[in-house]
Amino acid sequence: NAPWGGHRTMPLVLVVEDFEELYELYSDFLAGAGFAVEGSSTGEEAIEEARRLVPDLIIMDLGLPRMNGWEAIELLKSEAATSHIPVLALTGHVQRHFAELARRAGADGVLFKPCPLEELLDEIERLLHHEACVEHP
Repeated sequence: NAPWGGHRTMPLVLVVEDFEELYELYSDFLAGAGFAVEGSSTGEEAIEEARRLVPDLIIMDLGLPRMNGWEAIELLKSEAATSHIPVLALTGHVQRHFAELARRAGADGVLFKPCPLEELLDEIERLLHHEACVEHP
């Protein structure tokens, strides 16, 4: 049985990114790497999609309009239905305190944009493997 949720044949990644070109880049790359990909462009939409889809991992841009990434992560991590989903935060802010704020909000990993796609994939694999090991010892 696959370590990811439900009846999926491949892990589902929810990419939350309001910059269309970046979303397309991540989406195409992840699909090519064997992931199912869904997208959201706002924090509110990300919460709704996470509740509906229960993805295996969420990539969360922190600089979102209205509800920012930190708020969305805090809300996801506070709800029983979504608290187990690993969240990888992406930020264009190079100040180190942004990474600390994301971790305090509940992010399981933080990468700084622009990050090499291989680094993104390595971090996704690390988080998915870690979750699978925790859930299926």
